Amino acid sequence: MKMENLKKKVGSFAVAVMTTVLLTAPVFAEEPLDKTALIEDLLSRRNSVSVSIKSDEEMGLETSELEAEIDEIDKQLTQMGVETLTTQEVLARFENNDSEIMPYAATPNSDNIDWYSWRSTVSTGLPLKKYVVETLVASVKDQKPSSLLETGTVTLQNTKSWEAGALAVLKMTGKKGVNYLLNQNSTTKIAKNVYDYAKAYISSLSTKTVIKNVKASYTYNSYSTVSFKYVKNYDDSDSKMLCSFVSTKCEVALHGAFPTFVCANGTSHPGIVSFDEQIIASPNNFNNNLTAVQAFLSPYAQSRAYLDGLDLYGVEGKKLVTVCTMRPQFPAHLI
Repeated sequence: MKMENLKKKVGSFAVAVMTTVLLTAPVFAEEPLDKTALIEDLLSRRNSVSVSIKSDEEMGLETSELEAEIDEIDKQLTQMGVETLTTQEVLARFENNDSEIMPYAATPNSDNIDWYSWRSTVSTGLPLKKYVVETLVASVKDQKPSSLLETGTVTLQNTKSWEAGALAVLKMTGKKGVNYLLNQNSTTKIAKNVYDYAKAYISSLSTKTVIKNVKASYTYNSYSTVSFKYVKNYDDSDSKMLCSFVSTKCEVALHGAFPTFVCANGTSHPGIVSFDEQIIASPNNFNNNLTAVQAFLSPYAQSRAYLDGLDLYGVEGKKLVTVCTMRPQFPAHLI
């Protein structure tokens, strides 16, 4: 075969391969640079600071520095184009999108949820086509009672003797498709025992120390966040927007303590052993713009990403609580 013909065939093959790759590779872009992840981090930080303010106020501590941090976070959110909406503004803006599914009997007068909204432009497909995604996020407001806030206190006690390294105090087993953070560190499970929490308080304690009696008290605050994604074609009017994707995530602040426990040899440790844990759980694709566009384009695409409950277990693996079981379809379901 002549070299010239060989070069032509190789060149044709390369073009064919490149064309195939271009046609089959997923194409996705957000314009301008998507700020959703940055906004989500700021909102999460704002929620944590709000929790700290509430806690410090209850203990009579100074909160001015924390309040200044809230002001700075709000300033950054505004600079990123995030709107803070009242419940009435949410219903006025998004009611038309929901009314075909669930008409409203009356506009509620609630003021116990923080609502945040911002817009992104997403380009996807071949050829690229633009879509507008409006995100509406609902989160706990100033620790006010709402469908997003769950609080409680539970006391659990062991029923038989255990070694300190084997007596469970806090357990969680992760679910497939859910991402977990324990004190900001990625994890798939929690398995804390008496030794883990008490070793810093009792120098003589070992994993083999037999524990006869432990009575643990747990106080939990669970904060759910719900993301509603409304999508339209770039050139369409806002009246064409559809709520195509809803997702939930949960943050739990847990304080536990066992004020006394007795070892098998009769030794009693009257000092209070306490611990604090922060657990965050979010399903895959939480607050994801591309998933929302795909759901807008196809009835077969994922349209919901609910956490469907975070299960926590305490002493001896006994059920402590299940939080964040909500499955809202529209904003009005939270009010």
